[in-house]
Amino acid sequence: MVVDRLDRLGFYAALHPAIPAIVRYLERADLIRVPAGRSELPGGVGLIREAYLTKPLSDCALEGHLRHADLQIVLSGAESMGWLPRSLGQHRVTNPYDAEKDVEKYQARRIGRVDLSEGMFALVFPDDLHMPKIMQEDPVRVEKAVFKIPLQEE
Repeated sequence: MVVDRLDRLGFYAALHPAIPAIVRYLERADLIRVPAGRSELPGGVGLIREAYLTKPLSDCALEGHLRHADLQIVLSGAESMGWLPRSLGQHRVTNPYDAEKDVEKYQARRIGRVDLSEGMFALVFPDDLHMPKIMQEDPVRVEKAVFKIPLQEE
């Protein structure tokens, strides 16, 4: 998982060819004005614009993807994100893989956490099991944009 400030996203352009295109998109788009829901961008990149209240860790879900990387950008608010490398094998499947949604859900005894605030992003790959939406102290409203970056032909 890569965590950084959004203004530094260009430094990670070599990680995937879609990242420079996303940087160009961000230069001309005001994500906070993008309506809630899913849209498709060139190159098969999906954009999910969402808003929610953060919640206790016990109410959040650890998830993973096989065919996409997530670029999760906090537009406003703050949350914690749980993280656990899939390759450690310290998790168990609670909801089997849904190929249509490219998601599988898990439980784990212990996960790491990182705090994300406005203007930060987390870039997660298939080895990065992640748990978004965790409240830091109290529930707060988070505005987020999630770019779904395809990693292989679908």
